[in-house]
Amino acid sequence: MAEYLIDANLPKKLVFWRDSDCEMLPDSQWHDSVIWRYARQHQLTIVTRDADFERLALLEGPPIVILLCVGPASRRVIWEILERWWPTAQAASRLPGCRLVRIYPDWVETVPSPVADL
Repeated sequence: MAEYLIDANLPKKLVFWRDSDCEMLPDSQWHDSVIWRYARQHQLTIVTRDADFERLALLEGPPIVILLCVGPASRRVIWEILERWWPTAQAASRLPGCRLVRIYPDWVETVPSPVADL
């Protein structure tokens, strides 16, 4: 069963997504609200570069969001960052109370749910 929903704004052919844990977004034309509902309904963590999901994760969550914070970057740069940080981001997304994981070129940051949600 899949655990991660890979957004249309990420390169589709990366080896990181060729795993039964990852599901590609079924329709690249879906609005953010449809993606959010789909991920929530299927209990998937959204993996994206779209900062709009950061706001949703912090205000609404779940689902959990893994946000790739690299700005405009080539497929090669994205590959290098994910090669270094994908396992760390996966582990962070599974921590109790995690709401958002940000992957930067040099570190991974976990943002927990507000105390009221715990």
